[in-house]
Amino acid sequence: MTRLEAALTYASWGWHVLPVLPNAKAPASPHGIKDATTDQAQITRWWTQNPNFNVGIAAGSCSQLIVFDIDPRNGGEDSWAAWANEHGPLDHGAMQITAGGGAHFLAQYHSDVRSCKLTDGVDLLSDGRYFLVYPSTIDGRSYQWEASSDVFEGVAPAPLIHSIVTGK
Repeated sequence: MTRLEAALTYASWGWHVLPVLPNAKAPASPHGIKDATTDQAQITRWWTQNPNFNVGIAAGSCSQLIVFDIDPRNGGEDSWAAWANEHGPLDHGAMQITAGGGAHFLAQYHSDVRSCKLTDGVDLLSDGRYFLVYPSTIDGRSYQWEASSDVFEGVAPAPLIHSIVTGK
């Protein structure tokens, strides 16, 4: 699947797409996340301009997604395990392996959840934040949907667990 095809598919699901510089995590559009769109013509223009743009998705209300971004380089795996033990695990939902060996767990958006550093090595991405998705690459390493939780196979974001919304 080309990056354009993937971007158009994500947009068809209502996920707001933005172009990201090749081999990078910085937006390629003039206004960054504010340019994220589901407009098929605009998306086609971006990837026709540069087929190597990475694919970004705006988290938050526009795409109806929040993302738990686990970074193992900063202790995210252990912190995530401890956090999930305390608050309860996410139900099975879409999960992506990042180019850095971490993970993106996707959950359904809730207006009471704000972007924050959830714990060491774990960021919670919502309004105002974005994340890279398959088939983006950084330094030759690719983002891949985990086989049993692949959005292209129909796996949806997980329902949001009560403890995140209530803080208890």
